[in-house]
Amino acid sequence: MNRWQTWNRSNRCHLKSRPEVHYKLPNGLTNHSFLVGAADQRAVIRVNCAYANLLGIDRAREIDVLTVLADSNLVPKVLFVSEEVMVSEYINGSKLTQKMLGNPYLRLQIKKKLKEISSYSKENEPRFSYLSHCENYVTQLTSKHLQFVDVDQLLSAAEHIDSEDWTPSLCHHDLVSENVLVSDDGLYFLDWEYVALGHPAYDWVSVFGRKFPLDETDCGPVSPEIWLLLSDFQSELDKLWRILNRKLMDTFESEK
Repeated sequence: MNRWQTWNRSNRCHLKSRPEVHYKLPNGLTNHSFLVGAADQRAVIRVNCAYANLLGIDRAREIDVLTVLADSNLVPKVLFVSEEVMVSEYINGSKLTQKMLGNPYLRLQIKKKLKEISSYSKENEPRFSYLSHCENYVTQLTSKHLQFVDVDQLLSAAEHIDSEDWTPSLCHHDLVSENVLVSDDGLYFLDWEYVALGHPAYDWVSVFGRKFPLDETDCGPVSPEIWLLLSDFQSELDKLWRILNRKLMDTFESEK
């Protein structure tokens, strides 16, 4: 935090003195995040994990997208970034829950936000390959690790998704409940590490789940079969990701 004076300012955070660490924030499975502040000003410091590239994380792309979205009220504003850390403004709120999704007004706001995200484009950005992403994970694991994942089903689903004729749109690709923040002044989406031009229904499936009525979607035409395929794919991919993340975490810890 020695460089706090170089941090950008926002309406929520304009530090006038060196911040101190208040506490470590929960729910980080790869990175470590800390709430810091001075007086009534607060910010979040994310300490990036050392093996991000092995998980398919593209930090440069994440920052590019966050820069594009900076004035959109979709994301907390970035105050400082380096290879090791990212500092963003702190927004007080609650993570999205299934109970919250039962609120018709909130559901409508989420749908509007998801449509807004998909409206952003990135020039010269290739369409995301779900098959290549999965193969990258699989090749780093042994058969002992992979016994807990239906790899054939996962790779088949990924190949099917890639082969479908769909127009790519900006996708967060990790909209678990912890990454959707419900605050008094709106909805915010956190941790854009896996952002890419992906399937237009991917984020919708992540947020609303496999039983969401398709007549309520606004992500372009999507068949019930593809919706369920995306849901099953995400479930298996999450298992694979957790196994690989644990392996990498143990490896890097043992090398310290």
